[in-house]
Amino acid sequence: MFDDFIEKMIFNGEISERKVVIFGAGGAGKAAYDALNGFSCKIHYFVDNNPLKWGDKFFNVDILNPNILTREDRKKIFIVVGSMYYDEIRSQLIDMNFEENRHFFAFLKKKSREILPHSDIMNRLEGRMDYLEKKLDDIQIYLRNIESLLLMNTVAPDGLPVPPMKLFPLVTGTQELSWYFEGGKVWVKRIIDILGKNELDFSNFKEILDFGCGCGRIIRHWNDRKGVKIFGTDYNPDLIKWCRRNLTFAQFMVNQLEPPLNVDDDKFDFVYVCSVFTHLPESMQIPWIQELSRILKTGGYLLITTHGEAYLSRLSLKEQQDFNCGKLVVQNEQVAGSNPCMVFHPVKYVKENLGQALEFVDFIQADEIGTATPSQDFFLFRKI
Repeated sequence: MFDDFIEKMIFNGEISERKVVIFGAGGAGKAAYDALNGFSCKIHYFVDNNPLKWGDKFFNVDILNPNILTREDRKKIFIVVGSMYYDEIRSQLIDMNFEENRHFFAFLKKKSREILPHSDIMNRLEGRMDYLEKKLDDIQIYLRNIESLLLMNTVAPDGLPVPPMKLFPLVTGTQELSWYFEGGKVWVKRIIDILGKNELDFSNFKEILDFGCGCGRIIRHWNDRKGVKIFGTDYNPDLIKWCRRNLTFAQFMVNQLEPPLNVDDDKFDFVYVCSVFTHLPESMQIPWIQELSRILKTGGYLLITTHGEAYLSRLSLKEQQDFNCGKLVVQNEQVAGSNPCMVFHPVKYVKENLGQALEFVDFIQADEIGTATPSQDFFLFRKI
């Protein structure tokens, strides 16, 4: 029984030593939340397989991408599966090297009648509705992706392989192909335009680095650039594994969430960092700028993007006040390096803190937030 299991953990003092996470942000997840609240257990966050829920809150608790669990210490986490489709999630957690009845426990299973009172029929119905809504969302995404593939004659316009759908949310926050391909094209155009505005030609660089390359949304568009050595790095080994197999024109490496990189000093002529500092807490911002400066050649250029004034409407009143005072605003710091960790940079903060070791060259403010355009501010620096 679930109650007996929790009571035993509380009695042994184990529950206070673990981070409690609920897998499932629907009706069954609500029932699990209520049950755990009854034992005065703090819920650290929810995870859910529906990407449309990521970044939202459930009972004022963050809903995150389940991939965040791979970064948790197995000895310090307790996962409660509050879901009507336990078998699917069980397999998912086992693939992440979690053990059933040790690291995770079912709140709802086939024996749910023994766990939930008969009067709690609404929670069961809500859970089933959430399940059906998720499946409908998945079907709609699949249909849009099929349409995109048909329009591309089932081959990507650049002739390179299409990443598996499961990788898309890790780099775009959605599973839609159009965000991956069209968004990548727009990022590339913006990079070229900014370099051109400052009388720089991408083709004149000898070695470049895409820091935070994901599954190649931007880097794949450099495939036809001759005479330029292209490198990519990311802290997610699954993304790098796919890139190594499929984008063979470039070299790829795995980095950690914090410096250093396994790269020699003064190696690159140009490093671009798109939508990375937007997900790093303040403690990691300056160390990474210093590390990227280290691997830049003297006279080399660093291009970074940030969430600026275009995102003010997404901030609370207090956060807007801090932003307008030149302070960095960080949301969901506990999941650093993932999409739910959102970071917002005032221009003043970037120039005074991130540009200390470099020469400021240019600032380009974001366009209005759109579906495919990079709605982020761009800062160009030069190593002197």
